[in-house]
Amino acid sequence: MASLKDLTDGMAPVVGFPKTIQFGPVSLDGYMLENGEFRQSITSTELALGSGASKTIHRMLVPRYAGSATPVLRAGNQNPVVPTDLSERTGENGEKGRQSMPIVVPVITPGVVGGSTAHTINLAMAVEGWKQVAIGGGKYAHAALELLGLCAIHSLERAYQEAFGVTDIRSTNDRLLEWAIRLDPANHFPLFAGEFHKHFARVTGVTIGHRYARVCLAELVYHRLPEQIYESLKDLNPEDERGWRQFSHSQLMTDEMRNEMRGIVLTVTNQLANTPSKADDRKAYRKLLQRLDKTLPRYRTRKNHARVVLEAAND
Repeated sequence: MASLKDLTDGMAPVVGFPKTIQFGPVSLDGYMLENGEFRQSITSTELALGSGASKTIHRMLVPRYAGSATPVLRAGNQNPVVPTDLSERTGENGEKGRQSMPIVVPVITPGVVGGSTAHTINLAMAVEGWKQVAIGGGKYAHAALELLGLCAIHSLERAYQEAFGVTDIRSTNDRLLEWAIRLDPANHFPLFAGEFHKHFARVTGVTIGHRYARVCLAELVYHRLPEQIYESLKDLNPEDERGWRQFSHSQLMTDEMRNEMRGIVLTVTNQLANTPSKADDRKAYRKLLQRLDKTLPRYRTRKNHARVVLEAAND
């Protein structure tokens, strides 16, 4: 399979201004070009599905840029499902058959220390990619459906507000928090099943309830949620003087957020099951975190948290 660099065929990178876009349970790497166009990195489009290692979106784009006579969009290992020219589906400003730029564009971010070139697609192509993954019905179809559902919720609500002349002062983050967190605690909903407990104890060397287990649970699961959602959960449900919380985190989650958590916990459980025991490899847990970070990035690690604490102490 061709690389993204091969797909752009020596195209000179364009200038883009980077932003991290919080979208439901995922973070997306977004860019605004000098002409005002919004684009999204292919890598983060794949990571949103949990499919970063399999290069799902990359594989969809290969036929178009590999000289295929019939440009197609593929969903995973499924048969071609879009036997039409993608430029008709992903043109800028919704104008059929018109594109200001090719679908895949390398973007650079001048002034960003340590910044590198990112390969991007326009937003219509990002949504089209998720749609075809959902249609394909494979491993990542559920995640794609969740992302598409979130797109629809926001768009439909905005359409009603415009139709009725309603002004909404809520920020996107406010909307996401309302989507993800319920303020009326529900019944306890166990997130971690027996298999998780068994492999968790085997790999970390501690069982749920141990103080170090809290650290491991945060590293394995909770720090892979959007930062504002997890931090809001803790603010709504603070620890008492004994270190206990009145509710479990799952009691404050909406059904949608619980579904996202199920996906994270399932991925972590599978990785735990395929990790050696601590007794056999004392570095097994650290290696597990490194593997998970490639597909389910954390917003906090021990290293970056220690740096923030140090900087705060020096201020």
